[in-house]
Amino acid sequence: MSKEKYGFVYLWYDRKHKKYYIGCHWGAIDDGYICSSYIKDQIIKNPTEWKRIVMAVGDPATIRNKETELLEFFNAKNDANSFNLT
Repeated sequence: MSKEKYGFVYLWYDRKHKKYYIGCHWGAIDDGYICSSYIKDQIIKNPTEWKRIVMAVGDPATIRNKETELLEFFNAKNDANSFNLT
């Protein structure tokens, strides 16, 4: 029996600095994954200053497309309020 693979797109919001990070992860929403960005240590150090919002859940192709769509919509790589570098 094969397991269907799925993941989610998330947005981490830094309440203190009013900045955000968008990413995706293949796995369960509650598997403990934080992110692969340099902000991970900040989230671990000050978890009450951060809020994670799950933006979408789905199969890998859908999730990758949704992440790209959101990064482009927010112009994240050029937005001073974004932690996304690319």
